[in-house]
Amino acid sequence: VMALIAFLLAAGSPVAAVVALAAVVAALGTAYGPAEVAFVASIVPEDDLGAVNAMSASIESLALIAGPALGAFVLLVGSPTAAVVVDAVTFAVSAACLTRVARSPRPEPSAREGGGQLLAGFAALRRDGGLAVVTLALVACCVGVGSINVLFLVVSEQRLGTGTHGLGYLLAAAGVGGFVAALIADRLAALRRMAAALLALLVVSGAGLCMLAVIRSPLPAYLAIAVWGGAYLLLEVLSVTLLQRCVDAELLGRATAAVDVLAYGGVLLGGAITGPIAE
Repeated sequence: VMALIAFLLAAGSPVAAVVALAAVVAALGTAYGPAEVAFVASIVPEDDLGAVNAMSASIESLALIAGPALGAFVLLVGSPTAAVVVDAVTFAVSAACLTRVARSPRPEPSAREGGGQLLAGFAALRRDGGLAVVTLALVACCVGVGSINVLFLVVSEQRLGTGTHGLGYLLAAAGVGGFVAALIADRLAALRRMAAALLALLVVSGAGLCMLAVIRSPLPAYLAIAVWGGAYLLLEVLSVTLLQRCVDAELLGRATAAVDVLAYGGVLLGGAITGPIAE
């Protein structure tokens, strides 16, 4: 699909067609996260889940830093079409890597499963009160994630004086904070009782964003957003690790998909709320 987008860009096709295909790419990508969570849990010992999730999160943080930088470089020396071609190549490389991974044992369908696969995932979350609370906390953070593109742009232009390019700096700061936090994520994920750690991360995450209301210079803003990015990454790692520990293997992928549905809803809500407020 990315290759088709590149072709449409080169041919000067309407923007609506490109946007529609971009939505298809996003829709196809939603299956990857739940599948990855369930697959990892099926081949990694429970004691190592935190470390593996932390490593995955650190790779994502590096991608958040390197991806925009690579895209900007390609746009500088090439064109939007070339940037999309590079993106398409990364999908092909990822697919090639996945063909080298041995298959995990396929769990048998659960006798308790009913009402559709996604509904079974929601039911698995509802059965565990702790997981339900953690899911709601993650969704609340995702509302903040949905607001950052608008929020960061407004803050960069109106408060920090760094213009539109300051958005990239703030996003990079979040990526750096996430990468640093990933270095300790495995230790937190190894805790058997995570309630205190999760509560602290929620407070720190909210405080990092709230600091933007009073900060007027770039460096303190980058530090605050690095703290926010680190806290959010740790919250995500701990949430995934809890899911892998507490949900039956045959329902894990469905439960993760249910969490993703709620998380994407939180992101949409955050964007929808922040836009009118920023105006």
